[in-house]
Amino acid sequence: MWYREGTITFTQGSNTLVGVGTAWNVTANGVLPGMIVIGPDNKLYEIKRVTSDTNIVLSEPYTGETQSEVPCRIITTYEGDLTQFSARFTALMSRMSADSKSMRSWLTALDEVTIEREDGTEVTVKPLMQIVNEHNENVEWYKNNTDAIDAAGDKAREAAASAAAAAESANTAGEKASQASQSASAAESSKSAAATSAGAAKTSETNAAASQKSAATSASTATTKASEAATSARDAAASKEAAKSSETSAASSASNAASSATAAGNSAKAAKTSETNARSSETAAGQSASAAAGSKTAAASSA
Repeated sequence: MWYREGTITFTQGSNTLVGVGTAWNVTANGVLPGMIVIGPDNKLYEIKRVTSDTNIVLSEPYTGETQSEVPCRIITTYEGDLTQFSARFTALMSRMSADSKSMRSWLTALDEVTIEREDGTEVTVKPLMQIVNEHNENVEWYKNNTDAIDAAGDKAREAAASAAAAAESANTAGEKASQASQSASAAESSKSAAATSAGAAKTSETNAAASQKSAATSASTATTKASEAATSARDAAASKEAAKSSETSAASSASNAASSATAAGNSAKAAKTSETNARSSETAAGQSASAAAGSKTAAASSA
């Protein structure tokens, strides 16, 4: 009977086969220790154990060239026949025998013991006798040093309490230092503010002196301006009187101008009349000249 599912990777010098798409750990497939794997070098390799569906450990390393994706070819037996049962039972008994031997070695040995795990790896452990002896020694040591251990525990607790107190003191000192720093900063700020205030006071004093001087100057200027205003008032009164006289003169001039205008109107009327009379005289003269000419003509005719 053959098992041909999946592919296998063979590595030169290694006794481990890695499968892809295989189910070697399924009992019904019959892939068991003692079965035969045909390698790509056409050699037969005995299976030492099956660790998983995709891992097999050989009894001896593979000697051919490293190859991957090699079709799986494992010679098995018919499922459920006597040969398969015998193989399984033999493998089980071999495992039990090996485990029993390892257990006896571990229980009775005085030195370290090497035990094989299920996956074929090995682990080195202390023998039971050594473990028991070390345990007894530790128990005896504890009994002999109980007082010292208790005292050390008390000391440790006291040290922890002292450390906590020291930490609290350090914390308090830090807070005090922070407060002192803040006070110093506040004092420095107050000092700076005082200096600023002093400067401002000095400036105010200087400004007050300047203001006083300006006030005196303004008072003097006001006195001068008051005197000038009085003079201007007197001048204004004189101007008012002069204006009143001018107003009277203007009224008289206006009256005279009105009389002159009336006279001019009368003169214009007289001139118009004279012009009319002159035109009448000119007409009469023309008529007289015409009459004279007629008389002259008549006289000439008579002569």
